[in-house]
Amino acid sequence: MLTSTTPVVVADKWTGDDIGELPRATEHDVEVALAAAVAARKQPWSARERAIALTKTIELLLQRRDSLLGLMRRETGFTSVDVQDE
Repeated sequence: MLTSTTPVVVADKWTGDDIGELPRATEHDVEVALAAAVAARKQPWSARERAIALTKTIELLLQRRDSLLGLMRRETGFTSVDVQDE
């Protein structure tokens, strides 16, 4: 049973420095997420709704691109070239 509230610590791959902490899901969290996923599946989005959501997601990712690439580099230990697909 997942009951711990101890966060998951994410460390820099090379220095070992803490990058941040993520909440650890409890069994209740998993059950709530599963119930939400099942409910969402019963009311699927239209193609237009999916396109709008995906377009907004792309916009947000592009706005935060440099920050996300830096975080990915630190977390995985990859070089800047490795985390970019260009």
